[in-house]
Amino acid sequence: MDFQPIDAGLVPLVIAAVETVKKYVNKRWIPLLPWPFAFVACALAVLGQGWQGWPEFLARTLVETAKVAFASMGLYKIAKTTIFGQ
Repeated sequence: MDFQPIDAGLVPLVIAAVETVKKYVNKRWIPLLPWPFAFVACALAVLGQGWQGWPEFLARTLVETAKVAFASMGLYKIAKTTIFGQ
């Protein structure tokens, strides 16, 4: 399981979506916000690579979602603490 080029494009997309919606969400739920955006983006990316059947679609979507959501959460935390100094 390696980091693919599609992941590199989805991580900033998820971060931007979370930043846009964050001001409308209770602060308690902000750490979980990347998950639904990552799931939708990864599902569309997996579908864009071709239909392989439900089992492979679900497996690849869940794995990609975990990678993108955790990467976007970590990258956001690094940017927040180092660049913005918060």
